[in-house]
Amino acid sequence: MRIPTFDQSHLDNIRSEVIKIAKDKSFTLPSADIHLVGVSSGVDSTAVALVMAALYPDETIHYVFTDTGVEVEGTYEQLEKLERLIGQPIHRIKGKKDLFEIIQSQGNYLPSQRQRYCTRMTKIMPLQAYFVQLRHKHGADLSIASYVGIRADEPTRQGGQFSDGIASYFPLQELGFDRSEVYRLVNRYVGIPLYYMDKSRSGCEICIFSRRSEV
Repeated sequence: MRIPTFDQSHLDNIRSEVIKIAKDKSFTLPSADIHLVGVSSGVDSTAVALVMAALYPDETIHYVFTDTGVEVEGTYEQLEKLERLIGQPIHRIKGKKDLFEIIQSQGNYLPSQRQRYCTRMTKIMPLQAYFVQLRHKHGADLSIASYVGIRADEPTRQGGQFSDGIASYFPLQELGFDRSEVYRLVNRYVGIPLYYMDKSRSGCEICIFSRRSEV
């Protein structure tokens, strides 16, 4: 699916659809110095980016992608389509080592569900370093609101927890978006990533959570 250059009418249409889905529910933008959406190219994070861009077009929102260095094929193309649609750049963050180099540094001990150092070292730590950079630039008391793609049909799922001054919010959950509505919104305006034909989630090409059939 090709996305043309930025057109405000696209966001207006998304906003109308979000309001229609939400019905009597709403999401109020919290008070914060910086509003940040972490995107992965996956469906849920893409939906959050669309919702925030459409509901708050006049707000300065930071869109951030943390790169493991071994992302599934099609990830960067999906990010580029999202950038053109929302009219905002997605800031790329990358650690000093990609996942393969990190595995080597761990004595070739592979990550597992019990020792999931891959996510911590390729995603969480680079993002935390980015938060530190923001505080060096804007001040130690900087408050950051992070918007996470957890849906209304995931009541027990928890988002990442960061240090003081960084609070997580869940727009999809508060607006009542379930899986079908998220997929419909993303498919209509950005397109479902092609890798979803072979995988159930975004992330590394060699994700440890891949199903046997996906491998």
